[in-house]
Amino acid sequence: MSRLGLKSENICWYTVFNQREWEFKEIFGVTNTTLVDLMSVKQRDKAQNVESTLRCAFQFLGTSGDTPTTADKSALFRGNFTPNFYPQRFVMKDSIYEQRLEVLAILLNQVLNRYWKGGVGYVEFSISSKDLLHDGIITTLALDSFHISQGNSNKKKWYHRYQAFTDEPLLKQCTSNWLHNLTGEMRNCLPSWAKDFGDLNPRGHKADFRFLAAFNRNKIQDKQAFGEVVTEAKRLSSMNGQLSKLVEEWCSDEKLSKLYQDELKKIQKFETKMLVKPQNSREETLFQMRRNLIVGLDWVGDEYMFPFCALSHTSVVDFVQKCNKFNERFGVRIHGGENVVRPVRGNISQEHNIAYEMTMMILMKGVDLLIEKRLPVRIGHGVAFLSPTEGNSDLGKKLESFRKSCQEKEVSFEINPTSNDMLLIDDFQSKDIKNNGAKLADHLSFDGKQHPGAIICTDNDGIWAIHKCKPHYHHVSVAAELCQLIQKFPCKMKKDNLEKLVRFGKSQRFVKKPTMIPEWLFEKKS
Repeated sequence: MSRLGLKSENICWYTVFNQREWEFKEIFGVTNTTLVDLMSVKQRDKAQNVESTLRCAFQFLGTSGDTPTTADKSALFRGNFTPNFYPQRFVMKDSIYEQRLEVLAILLNQVLNRYWKGGVGYVEFSISSKDLLHDGIITTLALDSFHISQGNSNKKKWYHRYQAFTDEPLLKQCTSNWLHNLTGEMRNCLPSWAKDFGDLNPRGHKADFRFLAAFNRNKIQDKQAFGEVVTEAKRLSSMNGQLSKLVEEWCSDEKLSKLYQDELKKIQKFETKMLVKPQNSREETLFQMRRNLIVGLDWVGDEYMFPFCALSHTSVVDFVQKCNKFNERFGVRIHGGENVVRPVRGNISQEHNIAYEMTMMILMKGVDLLIEKRLPVRIGHGVAFLSPTEGNSDLGKKLESFRKSCQEKEVSFEINPTSNDMLLIDDFQSKDIKNNGAKLADHLSFDGKQHPGAIICTDNDGIWAIHKCKPHYHHVSVAAELCQLIQKFPCKMKKDNLEKLVRFGKSQRFVKKPTMIPEWLFEKKS
């Protein structure tokens, strides 16, 4: 409040319509008009202070509202990525989305345009599973993210560029001809926000995107569950084989059903909306929209104290296997090994080391259960899985075996250099952890016919801007990340290896061959 210059009378109770929940709600807050007025005050220093504070509510910036310095990263971000960090950092975001769903479409358009300018032709976005179950939200993302204007400036006609992609064989199978139905009123109507924001970026040439349904590991019924695991592990640490049995117990369907009852219920809803063929044309449109846009599941949220993986539950595996019948690459991404503070030295009798070992063992078991079912799997970040292990040779052997298994089964680790640099204390760029950089280079190199084990991604490009590369100052997005790695590891990142790395990254998509809606869909119908 003090940084924004708000007074007590500026913050009141308001009745708003929550489009996400589809109901009126009483909320305590401040209006957008008030914030705009505060940025328009005559005292320039006060206005700039308000503007910089608001800018930080939407992007990882320094306290001045500009690109964060090294000091900003150390003081504000690194090591502070806790379960409460995200909602506190972006508290305004949900309030805006809830009242104006069209903002999601505008955001998607802008972010995609940023990727496409960087030469990225395919993107998978992680969207809340609750939002993808919401008919209004998925329709907004699909129908309002792209449109083109035709005619002169005084009299424009607007057409949606519909992005629910489908293969030609599936198109022919649609008995209700749902795609043709979308070329009528739904396609010709003017988006509600178009008069305010104007035309959007056009769809990039051969550019494509899909969604992953995100399930949150922090939405757990028993917040103290991992504490119980650590306490029991301390008692069993000297008994051979007992820790593995403890891990199996906490990764069982019985335990996961109790820990993640609410998250697992969503799988039943996805089965209804994606596997059960509807009876009317409107539901058929939504049915096909989800089957074509949603290509996988994502296990997200801060893993500190929450290493369990509900997506290894039998009911989830069954759902994914059913989805593999219409998309053989429909898969599961597990965010893991990201925010785990790895002990550099010490012995297993220390509680921190026990917590670290149990976290890694539970994460590995969850992934192993998915690999055993031959599902397409990717690991988000996975820094702790790939880094050198010190202090516990037994865990080191387990990690080495896990990496080998992932390599054999073509399970990839998504490395996000800029994101890691922003958030993690012991990332691959850190000088504090011995040989981190060399280890990353090893995982990016091919050995014969083996895949590298890692692919280069951007994580949240836009929340932390991936700026143009320093050597050439024109590469952006994934290209900028690759350019930086080439500069760091010139011996490893040769042209041949780089081409193989990019090809392998493409092979890890959760759709075999992306195909777009044919252009005739967007042409004016007489």
